[in-house]
Amino acid sequence: MYDPISQDPPHDSDYPASMSEFELTHQGALLNGVIYHPAGEGAHPLILLLHGLPGHERNLDLAQIFRRAGWTVCVFHYRGSWGSGGDYRFSHVLDDVRATLDYFREASNAEKYRIDPERIITIGHSLGGWAALLTAASGTVDRAVSIAGVNIGVWGAQLNENPDLVRPMLLSLIESSLGPLHGATPEDIVSEVEAHADDWDLLQQIDTLKSKNLLLIGAKRDEVVPVFDHHMPLMKALKDAGAENMTAKLIASDHSFSGNRIELARTILDWLES
Repeated sequence: MYDPISQDPPHDSDYPASMSEFELTHQGALLNGVIYHPAGEGAHPLILLLHGLPGHERNLDLAQIFRRAGWTVCVFHYRGSWGSGGDYRFSHVLDDVRATLDYFREASNAEKYRIDPERIITIGHSLGGWAALLTAASGTVDRAVSIAGVNIGVWGAQLNENPDLVRPMLLSLIESSLGPLHGATPEDIVSEVEAHADDWDLLQQIDTLKSKNLLLIGAKRDEVVPVFDHHMPLMKALKDAGAENMTAKLIASDHSFSGNRIELARTILDWLES
């Protein structure tokens, strides 16, 4: 049996696997990235693979594996990150994800990239996990994966409850992530978190999320996004709400799954195939 984690697919001389640049102008800014095209004729399902803050771990090994499994994969950079134009904001992350989904759903683009617009999934790591789930909650997609996902609403609640302690810690976290980002200060981002404490809280989206097909993966040794603050409360809330299509797993690894890449890939592949 063919295993996309450890084997290359047969070469298709008519429709070979390939890569192309991704460029989308949105709100006057050029978003950049890459598209991994799988081998084979026909329209392929699409994964929008979303990176975190700032995105040092972009999970490109997963992109290659998903392509070998027959998925088209787009990895792009939000406004203000990694050379994309515009200013970086969490609100721009959400808006850019929606704009990219709209772009691929346009008939001409779906045909151009050989994408099935009815089969699109968001998979995100860290901040990207939050964006993947909030995008699903908005009704834009029906399937989503969160990998060590943060819940921005948790940060918002902590800021409101204990600002003197939490604000300096969060400002420091944002400051350490600004290298590949532009057009934003730590105060810009923290102010956003405060202003959207409720509507960016995944726990406030349970009634919508419980009907989605979701995979939640947490990292037991995660010091950036502790599972007891982010992963486990969301998992429990979904279970308590009667979510029937939610799968959750904890992997004994750090925030980037540095020593568990095969286990991470296998977990997601099994879910995709199911």
